Amino acid sequence: MPIEQVMQLYKDRRAISRGNPTNAVIAGPKKIETPTKTRGIHPKDNHISVGLSGTVGNANMKIFTNGSKTENHIGASMVSEKDSKEIHINTQRLNTTCTLFQDELYGISMVIDWIQSQGKKISSYAINVDSKTVPLAIAIKHTTHPLAVVIRVKAITLRNSTSITFHWVKGHTGLKGNERADYLAKTVARYNTTIAYDEIPINRGKQILEDQFSNLSPTSGSAVPHKHSQHHKLPQTYLPSTSRRWPRKLNSATPLKYHPNTDLYSKE
Repeated sequence: MPIEQVMQLYKDRRAISRGNPTNAVIAGPKKIETPTKTRGIHPKDNHISVGLSGTVGNANMKIFTNGSKTENHIGASMVSEKDSKEIHINTQRLNTTCTLFQDELYGISMVIDWIQSQGKKISSYAINVDSKTVPLAIAIKHTTHPLAVVIRVKAITLRNSTSITFHWVKGHTGLKGNERADYLAKTVARYNTTIAYDEIPINRGKQILEDQFSNLSPTSGSAVPHKHSQHHKLPQTYLPSTSRRWPRKLNSATPLKYHPNTDLYSKE
C-alpha cells in the first residue's frame, strides 16, 4: 500500500475511534457508532452494581432480556413478569451488521425505556441477562459505548424514584422468563419489518475502511478520494545522469572540454 494511503488510513481509523467523521469517501460505513462519555452524573451516584451469582434478582418486577443473531436475522426481546405472570413483552429487529453484544445492549435499553414509561407504578425492578459481558459493560464508569452510556445514565436517573438492579443468570437452564425471551428474540423479532438499530460497531467500521483501502489497485497511481482534497502528482525534477556528466573511463591523457552552458564535459 502506498505511503499516502497508509497515512490516510491511520488518520481515518483514529477519526472513527474518536467519533469524528472520516475524510475518505467510501460506500461502506454509512453509520458508525460514536464513542461518548457519561456526563451530568454526580460522582457519588455514578455507580451500578451487578449481581453475578447466577440467580434471578429479587424485585416486584422481574424482567428478562435476550438477543439472538443468525446469518440473516438479529433480534432483541424483553419479558416482564410480576407474581410469576407475564405482564409485558417487546421485540425489536436490528440490522444484520450489528453484533450480538450490541443486540443484547439494545435489549436492555428497551427495558430501561419501558421502565421510564411506567412512572412510579412499581417500586423495584430486577433486570436479568444471561450474558456477563453486557451488564458489566454498563457498570464500567468510563465506558464509551453509546448504548451502554445511555442505559447507564437513564438507570442512575431512574434510581431517584425506583430501585433498578442488574443480574446475570445462567442461560439455557430451563429458567422460564429467560427461555421465553430467547424464543421471542429468535422467532417473533424476525417478523418485524422496521430496523430499530443499524449503527455499525466501531471495530467493524475500521475493518470496512481498511478493506476499502486494500481494494485499491496499488498500480493505479490514485490515492483514496477525499472530500476536501484531490491527489496531485509531485512535479518531476530533471537531473542529468552521471553517465552523461562524466566519461565512463577517465584517462589523464584524454583532454576534456567543459561546456558551462550545459554543465557537461566532452572530449576535445
